[in-house]
Amino acid sequence: MRSTKFQELKRCADGSERAHQPFQKWSELWIFTGTRCNLTCRSCYTESSPRNDSFRFITLEQTRHFLEEAQELGIPKICYTGGEPFYNPEFPAILDLTFELGFQCFVLTNLTRPYEVSGKVCVHRHVAAGHPLHIRASLDHPDPEIHESAELDPAAIRRYRVPPALNAEREYWFDAGFNRGGGNFRRTIGHLTDLFSAGARISVAGRGPQEVGGDLFRAYAEETESVFRELFERSGLPADLPVKIFPEIGSRGDFNVPEITEHHCRTRIPESVFDDLMCNQTRMVAVPSTWNGRPNTVPLVFPCTIVPDNPAMALGRTLSESIARETYLADPRCYRFCIAGGASCSEG
Repeated sequence: MRSTKFQELKRCADGSERAHQPFQKWSELWIFTGTRCNLTCRSCYTESSPRNDSFRFITLEQTRHFLEEAQELGIPKICYTGGEPFYNPEFPAILDLTFELGFQCFVLTNLTRPYEVSGKVCVHRHVAAGHPLHIRASLDHPDPEIHESAELDPAAIRRYRVPPALNAEREYWFDAGFNRGGGNFRRTIGHLTDLFSAGARISVAGRGPQEVGGDLFRAYAEETESVFRELFERSGLPADLPVKIFPEIGSRGDFNVPEITEHHCRTRIPESVFDDLMCNQTRMVAVPSTWNGRPNTVPLVFPCTIVPDNPAMALGRTLSESIARETYLADPRCYRFCIAGGASCSEG
């Protein structure tokens, strides 16, 4: 039987008013460089791969249009994600333009082959020039085997016990890895070390196991962060290098989560949770390959980084248009990633 949840933008399945957020202030603008990536990883939020064209490469001229509007709106920082940004053939020129126009810049990258081919020289040039560039590297797990493997031998499965304080008699574990590919753990660590030596601002993005949330995820993140710290010290990196470990978010069709009503969010969820939502203070530009069933080459604006594959969440074709509209929490990932997971892709 088809679920009736998340079918209407402004109303929940029980008829209640859906939670919604007005735009408050600009902290940053995200730009989606496309779903092409040199890797095909398990649990990728955007299902990126070398053949995934569900979102086109954004072009230099399309980016210029939004950067100029961002200047007019006083947006201080531009963030790039994919896919793999350096897989986009125009991304080095896009990075150059970002600094020419005076923005701070934040790039999420896997620091593997595309970075080596088209990004390393560009990035080091900007670091040497003192430009405000922050590189966040995707390093799913501090164990190379879990980071690189698609399937793990049963003897290699890593088990993580839940701390007794959580009063839970269960374990969670990886029965498969993230499939980043052999040798890529060493590659990413090597480039992080190289960037640190060059004086770059760097950080790491890790990932949690599937079907783990709430207190269990928080226990996992705390334990795994300490293992990351040990890895950093062994690799000649600062032990206090910033790490963000992100929860699983499921898919647009995963309705096994509560809908968030306006009444519930105003009476039972701390106000601080909503103050920190990305949709209050950022937007993301992306170029869907199809729109309303037809081929598309026009960039659209979405409230955040996790929902651009949901047409109902589109907010317009300009930044000004997008911030004039409220964001309705009408996607299951709004609950899983932001409300229950307490996560945000933002730099802080």
